[in-house]
Amino acid sequence: MKIIISESQLNLFFYLKALDLILKGIKLNKEKSEEDYKLYYIGDVRIFTYSEKSESVYFFKKYVDELIDMTSGLDEEKAKEVIKIWIQNKFWYPIRDVYFVKQMSKD
Repeated sequence: MKIIISESQLNLFFYLKALDLILKGIKLNKEKSEEDYKLYYIGDVRIFTYSEKSESVYFFKKYVDELIDMTSGLDEEKAKEVIKIWIQNKFWYPIRDVYFVKQMSKD
């Protein structure tokens, strides 16, 4: 049996694995999360907030820039799609929109 993988599928796989490396150790902080907002951290740094009401993700741009620097051929629009797929696969959230934020508010 042969499996044919397109270049775009291979790139997506690489981007998702790069995110796994960049965001190793990401966890839901139940203490800081609220009913409609789920907050995800690595250590003391908030990586993203998920809004259950709007099905939106607010993602710390610092990590987007790291992903783009780590890969070739990835711009911010493609990065939004990759992050959307990564979060859907990892946390099973329905997502309508992904927004990048330059600064996360202090909790």
